[in-house]
Amino acid sequence: MLPALIVLWFLRLFKPEWLVAFYVPGLGPIKSIPTVILYGMLAYLVLFKTSTIRIDWPFTIYLACVALSTIFAENTGLGRKGFQGVFDNFVFFAVNMSVLSQKDNMRALDTILSMYVLSFVVYGLVGIAYKGIVPYHVYLDDEDFFGPFMDIGVAVSLIAAYQTAKPNRFYLMTGVISIVGLVASFARGAFLSFCATGLYIWWRSSNRVKNAMMLLIAAVFTVSVTFILFPENAYWKEMATIGNSLENEKSEGRHFLIKKGFEIFALYPVLGAGPLNYGFIIPRITSEAEAQSRGMHAAQYATRVAHNIYIQILAELGTIGAMAFVGLIVVFWVRSRKVRRLYAQHLPQGGRVQLEADSREQWHKMLMFGFAFEAAMVAYMLNGIFYPILFCPWFYDLLILNALVFRYLKTAAGQPSQAAQKTLGVPQWQWSAS
Repeated sequence: MLPALIVLWFLRLFKPEWLVAFYVPGLGPIKSIPTVILYGMLAYLVLFKTSTIRIDWPFTIYLACVALSTIFAENTGLGRKGFQGVFDNFVFFAVNMSVLSQKDNMRALDTILSMYVLSFVVYGLVGIAYKGIVPYHVYLDDEDFFGPFMDIGVAVSLIAAYQTAKPNRFYLMTGVISIVGLVASFARGAFLSFCATGLYIWWRSSNRVKNAMMLLIAAVFTVSVTFILFPENAYWKEMATIGNSLENEKSEGRHFLIKKGFEIFALYPVLGAGPLNYGFIIPRITSEAEAQSRGMHAAQYATRVAHNIYIQILAELGTIGAMAFVGLIVVFWVRSRKVRRLYAQHLPQGGRVQLEADSREQWHKMLMFGFAFEAAMVAYMLNGIFYPILFCPWFYDLLILNALVFRYLKTAAGQPSQAAQKTLGVPQWQWSAS
């Protein structure tokens, strides 16, 4: 089962089947291979009971809310499509928790984390080469998705690089590639989110004076890249239009789309209009005169998206779905805090449990990845203000990896070593325990 799970993560992260189908369209059906493997693994776990099936209860509640919204959706076809995506991620979460809950399999988490970081290198290089998109990818073929993804890559790689006293050069290189990819995306909201995420990382670090210099270096590098990729100050001219985009009265004006989202929520306040039903409902609540004043026909709004995950949640999943989504975020932060507490109990000098040297290094690695995922979640949530990334898998990846890191440390804490504890080398970047 463990090799199958590694393969499944590889397919999920790198999507080679999409690359093949992009150049050989007749092979489109191979895109379903990951789904077949996923449900095959679930069937194996259920039939042969090789391990206990573990589900994440906050995710189960969220799934139930999405299911209710789907049942009462205005367009149940779109609703079922949205529900299927959430359900697939729910099953993937359960398979990971079930297979990796076994102590002997927990080390496989190292392989998964390495692949996760490597995915930012691969897509970053391809995106830079294609000026801000990954042509064959289901999501990253759009700058508005590629930019937020690179934001997440910056947060994950630059923090995880400091899992040891000497920074990991590969992870630092990944962060550099992600920054260049972010700039190449030419995405204004992603740039704002990048700046805010950087400030969050600095605020959460324990040595803010030293790390302020590191952020300054990153800022200087980012500015330099903008002038290299976009001569004649084109990048900063585009960033200067951020304020105008909210007031834009053209067909894609975000304030108009946000207003329509609130109108949909007012019509369906409890369960929402149904997953992926935002665009389906807009033509019903937009008069032809109003649409024509914006250079559109009302029917054309059926293809529009909210450009804001929070408006989308309210419009499509209603109050109940929004509360369940908030619950996922709260549980994510609770687990992140528990990771820090477990570390504080075991690793620092004076901790109540003693560990061997290799275990100390592994624990510190998990701590820094915990911080990396926390910063990445901040990047995701900030980008969600500007982009329709609600049903992208990145959110679920962070939930799953956060839960796996927590379970890894919790499992390891149950079987502590009796070796003498030694002081761990202090890395250049420390995560504040507060």
